[in-house]
Amino acid sequence: MANLFLFDIDGTLVNLTDVHAQAYLKAYKDVLDIEIPREQIIIQFSKTERPMHEEVFQELGIKDDGRIDKVIQAFEKYDVKAIQSADIEPLPGVVDFLEHLVNTDEYIGVITGCIPTVGSSILRRLDLSRYFTIFSYDTGLPSRVEIVKNAIGQADAKKYNYQRIVVIGDTEKDITSGKAVNAFTVGVATGHAPKSSLYEADLVLDTLVEYNKIMEAV
Repeated sequence: MANLFLFDIDGTLVNLTDVHAQAYLKAYKDVLDIEIPREQIIIQFSKTERPMHEEVFQELGIKDDGRIDKVIQAFEKYDVKAIQSADIEPLPGVVDFLEHLVNTDEYIGVITGCIPTVGSSILRRLDLSRYFTIFSYDTGLPSRVEIVKNAIGQADAKKYNYQRIVVIGDTEKDITSGKAVNAFTVGVATGHAPKSSLYEADLVLDTLVEYNKIMEAV
C-alpha cells in the first residue's frame, strides 16, 4: 500500500531564506518606514504568515491598525518578483527523491507556511509542481498543524488509500505538526534551523540525498 508524503517547501525542497528575508525587509520599509534587523524576521520563518507579523509588530511595539495586511501584500509583490529572477535550484536529492516516489506510485503533497502565490511561484520556478497532487498553503490557517490537517483532508477527499503519513521538513515546527497527526516525521538539515533542533523527528538526515533511509524506515 502507498504512503502519503508531505513536504515543506523552503529549507526542504529549496533554500530561499535570503530571497524571503530581503522581500520582508523591503515590505517593512515600505509600510512602516523602518529598517528591522534581518534576524528579527528570519527567526519567525517557521510560523504561518499572520502570526509571524503579529510577533514582530509586538516586538516593535507597533499596533496593527491594518498594517499587517499591507506588509503581507508588499512582501507578496517583492517576493514573487524575486523568485522569478533568482538563481535557485532544488536542494540536493530532492528531484531524485520525488522521481522515486512518482515511479513507486506514492502520494505526494506540499505543506507550507508560504501563502499560495509565493508557494506556487516557487514550485513553478523550479518545475516541481508536476510531482505533487496536494497543495496545502497558508490561507489564513492559524498554525502549521492546521496546514498539515488540510493536506490530509485533501488526500481523503481524493479517496487516496494510504498506509502511513510521512511529514518531511527542516524545522522543529514541521516535526511537531507531523507528530500532532501521528505521522512518521523526517527532519532534514538543509534549512536555516540547526540540525540539533530536529532531534524529536523519527529520522534526521543531512540532505534528501539519503532518501533511501526514509523508504527503509516507512
